Amino acid sequence: MSPDRRALQLAWDAYRAGSVPIGAVVLEDGRIVAEGQNRIFDPRPSEDVLWSTLLAHAETNALAQLPVVHARPYRLVTTLEPCLLCTGAAHIARVAEIRYLAADPYGGAATMTPVNLAMEHAAIRVEGPLDTMDARLAGALVIVYLEEQSLWPRAREAFASSPAEPYARRLLTKGRLGEHRRTTGDVGELMGAIGHLLR
Repeated sequence: MSPDRRALQLAWDAYRAGSVPIGAVVLEDGRIVAEGQNRIFDPRPSEDVLWSTLLAHAETNALAQLPVVHARPYRLVTTLEPCLLCTGAAHIARVAEIRYLAADPYGGAATMTPVNLAMEHAAIRVEGPLDTMDARLAGALVIVYLEEQSLWPRAREAFASSPAEPYARRLLTKGRLGEHRRTTGDVGELMGAIGHLLR
């Protein structure tokens, strides 16, 4: 499974658990060494990750698993452009590169201007947003989630102009996501069922 697809699987797992559908993996030398999913609204306790708190972002849950070391060639792959919290955590964890699938027009901060000397010294290469089927599903899932939960009206407003918005509309009207949420655990199987709506 590619890193993009693994992050998307974690996002789908978060969505199925009732949380914001965002997933992240950390790579070192092309191997996944840590992973996390958003658990803000996930009530299931866990000893090794943050859960049921506004800080339980996918990226922070993945980055918190890394050892304390000086600069390593870590690459953070996430389904949605990291917010200020997660971009800051990536700097602190000495991540060399961030790759994100879908843009976050509301809270995305991956390309923010360095605000201090530490950030300037540890400049992170950024790649994203992407124009792939996985990226379309990643962005659309966030929009669908915001619509379903009636959360964060300003975020919903910002995402209305997102490139993923037309795909979210298709998923909401034709995708039978509620049914898939209950029965489809594998994101590859989900893509097989709804991929035609992302073209």
